[in-house]
Parts: sequence; C-alpha cells; structure tokens
Amino acid sequence: MIDGSVIDRLRRVDQARLDVALAVVLAVVTLLPLWLVPASAGGRDPDILANVLALAMTLPIAFRRRWPVPVLAITVLATILATLTGPSSGVGLGVLIAMYSVAAHADRRQSLAALTLTMIAVAVVVTLVLASSDPGLPPAIYPIGLVLVWIIVGAVWLLGDLVRSRGEAVEELRQRNAELEAEREENARLAVADERARIARELHDAVAHSLSVMVVQAGAARRALETAEPGGEVAAERARGALATIEATGRDTLGEMRRVVGALRPTGDQPYEPQPSLDELDRLLTTVREAGLPVELVVEGEARAVPRSVDLSAYRVVQESLTNTLKHAHAASARVWLHYGSDTLDVEVTDDGRGAAARLLEAPHRGYGLAGMRERVAMVGGEIVAQPGPSGGFVVRARLPLGRSL
Repeated sequence: MIDGSVIDRLRRVDQARLDVALAVVLAVVTLLPLWLVPASAGGRDPDILANVLALAMTLPIAFRRRWPVPVLAITVLATILATLTGPSSGVGLGVLIAMYSVAAHADRRQSLAALTLTMIAVAVVVTLVLASSDPGLPPAIYPIGLVLVWIIVGAVWLLGDLVRSRGEAVEELRQRNAELEAEREENARLAVADERARIARELHDAVAHSLSVMVVQAGAARRALETAEPGGEVAAERARGALATIEATGRDTLGEMRRVVGALRPTGDQPYEPQPSLDELDRLLTTVREAGLPVELVVEGEARAVPRSVDLSAYRVVQESLTNTLKHAHAASARVWLHYGSDTLDVEVTDDGRGAAARLLEAPHRGYGLAGMRERVAMVGGEIVAQPGPSGGFVVRARLPLGRSL
C-alpha cells in the first residue's frame, strides 16, 4: 500500500519536468526504430525529414499543460505528414497524449472542437495507413479499423474530460471550504465584538448609575455638614451614613469595573506585566542602543509626575517611534526630546534615516503603528504629527495635555 508521505512527495514533483521527461521518452521510442530498422526490413530511411517529423510528433508534449490546443495541432499535423511521406514508428502516441491534455486542461468548448477536428484527421491518417498496407486485406477491415481508432481517441478524450471535471469539482469544494472557513471566522469575530459591545454598555450603565448615587450621597453629606448646628449629632450621623454609602458604592463599582475590564482583555497565556511609564524610558533607550541605534535623550523643564494615562501614552509614542526607526529607517542616530510645560507634555522623536514610510507606521500588524499612537494621544486630548523631517529622516511629535487624566 502506498504510504501517505509518498503521495505527498509525488504531488510536490514539478509537473513541467515530468512533461519534459515524457516528451523525451516518446521521442526516443519514436526515433529508435527509425534508426535501427533498415528500409529493407520495412523501415524508413532516417533522413532529415523523418527525424524532424518524429520530433514534431513527440517533443511538443513537453508543453501540453501550458498550450494544449497548439500542441495537439502540431502533433496531428506532424503525424499526417509522417504517414504521407512513408512508414513511421510511434504514429499516434503523441496525438493520444495531446488529446488527453486538451480534454483535461483546455476549455470544454475548445476541447469538443479539437475532438471533432482530430476525429476527421484520424480518419484521414487511418485511411492512408490502411490504403498503403497489404492490398489483400478484406474491405471490411477499413471501417472496423477506423471505428476502433475512433473509440480509442474518444476514450482518451473522455478520460481527460473526467479528470478536468473532477479537478474543477475539487477546486470548487476547496474554494467553498475556504469561504466557509473565512465566514466562520468572521462570524466568530463579529460575535466577540457584539458581546464586548454589550459588556461595555452594561459597564457604562452600571458605572453611570453608581456614580449618580455617589454624587447624590456626596451632595447630601455636604449639605448636612453645612447646615449642621454645633454639636449636632443628627447631621453628623447623616453625613456618616452618606459617606458610608459612597464608600460601599465606590467599592462595588470598582469591583464591577475590574470584572468587566478583565473580561474585555485579550485571552492568552502571557503573564500580566505592569504598564510602563516614562520612569522606565532609560531602560527602553538602553535596549534600542544595544540593538545598534544610538539614541540621545533631551529633557527640558522640570520632570514631574504626570497623569497615568499621559505617562503611558508618552512612553508608547517614544517606544513605537524608535521601533519603526530601528526597523525601517536605516538611521545612524535618533533623538528623543521631552518638554515638561506648565500644562502640556511635548514628546518628539527624530531620526536621520531615509524615513519610515507612513504606510509602515499605519500597518495594523506592526505593533501599535501610527493609528494606535493617534488613538492613545487622542484619548488624553492630545495631538500628534508624523511626517518626514525638514532635513531628512522622520519626525514624530506629540503634545499631551496634563490637565486631563483617564
């Protein structure tokens, strides 16, 4: 029994090389009798015409898959000429293989037309062969011989047509399976997206309600304290009750947010890592320098604690910009500039390379990309610009407001 690995290896064999080998074998089979059988024994003189026709009947088979109809036309014409000019060995072998190739690889309409024309040519060849044979043969042998040859040619065509039909059916099933697989994956993605949207709506409703309760209770506590008379135990008790409600509601809301946000996180086996910050910028720059890109860090203004969302967004802008410079810009050096203003944090990353194309930065499969950086910067109310530098290289510049935290 043939092993599955053997079948796989056969499928990986170059079909074009097999066709060349087949054509060479047919040429040898056709030429050997021409050279070995003398004319006195019923053979044919191996002159130039005989050799050319023998090669024309066989060598075109090497291109039977690429140009099946022209190959059939050449082999049929060469076979007719070889029959007309004298006895020839191997007559019909190339025609049968070419006919199979037309039925298997050509269009159905072309295949039927080629079959009809080939049947007519076969009738001519068979008639010529039989006419040049022993005149003592009974007349009935002519139509019988022609019908037999037609049956052989028709059977070969039918075999090729069945192979073509089966190949088309298999290809259609493969395409259908690929479409179904893609549709299933898309439906799964849509289902996940719908579920996450539903969870996000639930989180919004729950947090909005809890915050409303907290605001009302905080207002009640403030009014109770403002209107309380010195030593008023009733007002103090009301304020304590309102603050207790705020505390409990806040704890419940925080737990709910942790639960829902945890469900929204991508699944995976990677352990959770703390989010980076600008305090770890030196470590990032050291890693980039070790990768072969010299980086200069310039900090202007008084470095201070900034809102967590701004801190993370600034770090990601520097990280993604340097990553793209390292991968795509072929830069000799880069520069990171941070400016702590009174109400903004400015981040600028420049390099002296050929410029990382915007399409590379925007590619969804390359880290955060420019689209991801824009989303992060917009989330904190900032602005970002990424463009070629005035003197070459590439510049990414972001301005992040410090008065808004998320």
